[in-house]
Amino acid sequence: AQDISFKASHLLSSGIVEFKAMYRPEKILWFCMEDGSLVSCSIDFQAGFIGWAKHELGGNGVVDSIAVVQKDTADELWMVVERDIRTLEYLVFDNLDSTAIEDSYYVDCGEVFTSGTPTDTITGLDWLSGQEVVALADGAELASAPVSDTGEITYDRTFSKCSIGYAYISDLIPVPPELNINGTWQGKNKRCEK
Repeated sequence: AQDISFKASHLLSSGIVEFKAMYRPEKILWFCMEDGSLVSCSIDFQAGFIGWAKHELGGNGVVDSIAVVQKDTADELWMVVERDIRTLEYLVFDNLDSTAIEDSYYVDCGEVFTSGTPTDTITGLDWLSGQEVVALADGAELASAPVSDTGEITYDRTFSKCSIGYAYISDLIPVPPELNINGTWQGKNKRCEK
């Protein structure tokens, strides 16, 4: 009976095409919007937390459809995404407590490449031809660079494992904190610390 969307009307204004619920590793509602955007709502009622987010996809990606697939340890969000071509993609959730930096995957529409012998070149990036990409190679960030028309990219260092794809930007717009202690906090100086 609780309206959880009252602070997210700007994210939902284009209209919802479909939505799916994910339960593991986190409780998240996923929304495929009429304008092709992807919106999520993370929920933890016990902690009193509801957080909304709009997920902008690299390469001007437009989401056509979504599905949540239940796996043994965690659910996966699968999407049909339209860019220059139509792709089937799924969202990977890294466990920030246990995933080593070299095993992290912080790209959009990407892939992980491994090589037994260190290399400086990745081939087979046909779906990213002509696009600017970012990469994380053996845990180190590589400078953004364009993929050639033949689907190949060469860097100035060698690596054995590399995740490569579109960059994504994370913007945080926090809701103003409000504690009703001795009146309102609004308009007063505040400080946030880690």
